[in-house]
Amino acid sequence: RIITNEKARMRNRAVKSELKTATRHVKDAVAAGNGAEALATARRERPDIVLSDYMMPVMNGADLCVAWRDDPQLHDIPFILASAGIMPKHLRPPYDAFFRKPVPFDTLLDEIDKLIARRG
Repeated sequence: RIITNEKARMRNRAVKSELKTATRHVKDAVAAGNGAEALATARRERPDIVLSDYMMPVMNGADLCVAWRDDPQLHDIPFILASAGIMPKHLRPPYDAFFRKPVPFDTLLDEIDKLIARRG
């Protein structure tokens, strides 16, 4: 199970659908519209990985990543952060992978497979 966290609902649905059909590790994908929603969903449904945009309403991806690592139930779940914008240099959230958007889909799938396989 993967949580996708994109601010645009249509894009979130597209990513969710593509991931479910394209990688052997993703059996289900849950979409969240903002960082706070992604955190609450993860606490309820315990995903295998999260894919988050940096620029999100309510709670941005960097703050989500920090909250993720501070949560004893979630801290070991891989976190991929992506952004089309520029992340402030002083921010160094504890993500497992970072991609500048647009991310080639094959690259993203390879990273998802690698991070989930590494967890065992």
